[in-house]
Amino acid sequence: TDADSGRNGQVSYAVVGAHSETFGVQREAAGQIIVIGALDYERVSSYTLTIRATDNSSTAPLSQDATLNVEVIDVNDNPPVFSPAGGTYTCQQVELVPPGDTCIMLNV
Repeated sequence: TDADSGRNGQVSYAVVGAHSETFGVQREAAGQIIVIGALDYERVSSYTLTIRATDNSSTAPLSQDATLNVEVIDVNDNPPVFSPAGGTYTCQQVELVPPGDTCIMLNV
């Protein structure tokens, strides 16, 4: 909040510094922070943003910064992949093998 009146009491918001390519402000006067870039938990699981509020004084604008911590929640967006990928596997087993004997160990 800004206790000034008129133009000096109007405030706009901005994401400054790091991660401004991933987060931005939808409505500068309302402080609505939005995602503007792709989020991927496996690449970056959290962000620390600097949000700057600046009043609209025409002579000497004043501002203050706040820190916003954003935690990305992981979703199931990656399917299992066999290693090596796309291979065809063959298992040869001698006859009379006891039940429960391992034929092959696959890895995903």
